[in-house]
Amino acid sequence: MSGNWLLRFAGRNDSDTSNLNFLWKKDNIYIMDNHLAALWCWLQEINPHDKYKLLHIDSHYDAANDAAKMPSLKLDHLFGITLEEYRLLSYSDSTGREHPLFWHDNYMWPLFPGNGSPVSEFIFAAHNDKHAPRFDKYDKIPPCELLQLCPRFAYSKDNWIVNVDLDYFFHDFCCRSGRRYIRLFSYQYIERVFSSLKYHHQNGRIAVLTIALSPEFCGGWNEAEQLCQAVCAIMDIPFNLPPQ
Repeated sequence: MSGNWLLRFAGRNDSDTSNLNFLWKKDNIYIMDNHLAALWCWLQEINPHDKYKLLHIDSHYDAANDAAKMPSLKLDHLFGITLEEYRLLSYSDSTGREHPLFWHDNYMWPLFPGNGSPVSEFIFAAHNDKHAPRFDKYDKIPPCELLQLCPRFAYSKDNWIVNVDLDYFFHDFCCRSGRRYIRLFSYQYIERVFSSLKYHHQNGRIAVLTIALSPEFCGGWNEAEQLCQAVCAIMDIPFNLPPQ
């Protein structure tokens, strides 16, 4: 398999809120289990002096704004730091206990408006979350619009950051045996979405693509890996996790 393990696979452990079990890269495509590393990946590929649109495809907005926990941290400080330095960023709570700064749902806030962000527009495809961003200038699109991405890419003068969480394609519900997850969209739908992303990536419109497996929100590692394999086959990404 071609590509680089930026963080070697640690096993099919809980990803939870702040555990990162692997990070893999080929060119400007990054795959991880926990979305917390997405911001670091973007900063490796974008130019702070250019402008980008950000397409976020995720069951959740991941728009928690935790800037107040580390007010001295600015976006400029994050360019050029190592993955390990990024993962070690932390803040202290009122008891003095240390916590990781970036979690699975708060890694985007350094790019929010007002922070000198190079992102000119946020487009959210998030169908299972009531915690919308706390800023006004964003667009929310329903699942049907993911099948019609071409006009957005074609008429934009800015290149794109595309951020995909595979939990977008699942839905959870409660039953007697506990919480269960089902695949929400057909293979034909998934093929259409990722074939479109492949086309725009090959045409140089996508500056960086990040994909998170989020196994806890897909029903487990097996379900997340099966979908990841299908996505990688559609996009010709030579990625597979080591066998069980």
